[in-house]
This record gives sequence, C-alpha cells and structure tokens, in this order.
Amino acid sequence: MSNKLSIRSKKIELRRNQHGKHKRGAIKFVQNPGFTGPSFSPWVDVGEVYLSTIRPNVGDQSAFFAVQPGRSASLRQRVTLEAPGTLGYRLIYSILADRYNNRGAFQVSFLNTGIGRTFQLADVGFRNYQTFQIDFTSAAINNRSFVDLEFRVNGAGNRPSFLFLDTVVIVPRSS
Repeated sequence: MSNKLSIRSKKIELRRNQHGKHKRGAIKFVQNPGFTGPSFSPWVDVGEVYLSTIRPNVGDQSAFFAVQPGRSASLRQRVTLEAPGTLGYRLIYSILADRYNNRGAFQVSFLNTGIGRTFQLADVGFRNYQTFQIDFTSAAINNRSFVDLEFRVNGAGNRPSFLFLDTVVIVPRSS
C-alpha cells in the first residue's frame, strides 16, 4: 500500500489505495463534530492543530495536534445547547495519543466554569481511540444556553506532543 503525506494550509492528507467507510449518526449541539469539512469552522484553531486523514476515529478526518515542547494548541467552539435531559448534558469525545510523542498534557474544559479534565498524554491509549465523557448540569454552566468548549494540548519534554481528537458530541443526559 503506497502512502503519500503532504502538508498544505493546515491540512494533513494521507492518500491510500483503499479508503475506509464513512459512518454517519445523529449528532447534537456541536457543529462539525467529526471535523469532516474542508476547514475546522466553526471551531477556532490556535497553534499547531491540523485536519488529518491519517487516523480518523469515525469518518474521513480528525483533528491532529502536533505541539512543540513549551507551546500549546487548541480548538474552541461556542456550542448552543438545546433543552437538557433530566440529568443535564453529556459531553462525549474520543482521543488517541502517539506512542512516542506523548510527553505533554491534554485538557478539555468549558471555559468560565469549573468543568474540565486534564490527562497526561502518556496515560492516553495509542493503539485505538479511547472515548471519554463529562456529565454536567445546567446549574454547573450557570443556566446558560451555550458553553465555550475548548480542547488543548500543552507540549512538554524534548519532542513534539501528538494527539488525535475526533467525534465530539454533547447530548441530553437522562440516565
């Protein structure tokens, strides 16, 4: 199988002679949750984060963070929320670290709230995507109709920190 890697205008493409199937599902609240468009829009990307076809979780693309030591990169989106479930909301996302370039940290947070989580990249799986979730209530986000969702990778050590992010959804939580 021949592969060709090219970097153009914040997009990484890997062309193969065989392509995976594109999966579709019901996705709520988050726009461009699988990074399927020609750009990150409406996500705001800061730093070394790219659209990648190398290792998507679902669909044809994922977000790929390639962060130098001492630097950071982020993706942020203001997400408009619909009515919550009886128990609030659930954020679901999938991440995959690189086996050898994993000395940094990964953070997910709802800005201006106390809701978030931090992982060391070395603790994130590198063979298959791992799916994580954060449950939150309307009260935890001050009963707002939106949240500012941010994913960030902070580089550390003496090599770049690599991470793939894919399949970001927020759904009503009833159980």
